[in-house]
Amino acid sequence: MNKCCNKIFRYSVLAAVVAAGMALAASSYAQHKNTATGEEFFIIASVDQAKSQILLKRPSEVTMLMKVNDKTKYADDTGKPMMLSDFRAGDTVWVLSSNPAEPMASRIRKGQMTVPDLHRYYLDYPEIK
Repeated sequence: MNKCCNKIFRYSVLAAVVAAGMALAASSYAQHKNTATGEEFFIIASVDQAKSQILLKRPSEVTMLMKVNDKTKYADDTGKPMMLSDFRAGDTVWVLSSNPAEPMASRIRKGQMTVPDLHRYYLDYPEIK
């Protein structure tokens, strides 16, 4: 009986170590990356003008509630000024924000993620040409 309990204990420890390793690998893969200017890529999930906030979604499907204020600058992909009311759910944006504990957007720029950007910020291999 002692051999059986010892075997079960070893398998339990092995399973716990494997599960911890998988969780650590998943969390390191899902980390976000900023551009050289500090911007981060998101997809807009919703815009709440009354509460001055937008719900943003990372490419990893993790969401973040971002506050905006009267100092937040908005622009389209050509640099033309926009307003918060111009953004819609599904728009892709590059956001410059501060204070990760209570994110406040200082700049939101509407724009697509290009293939080179995708490889630079989210994939572990160079673009295949």
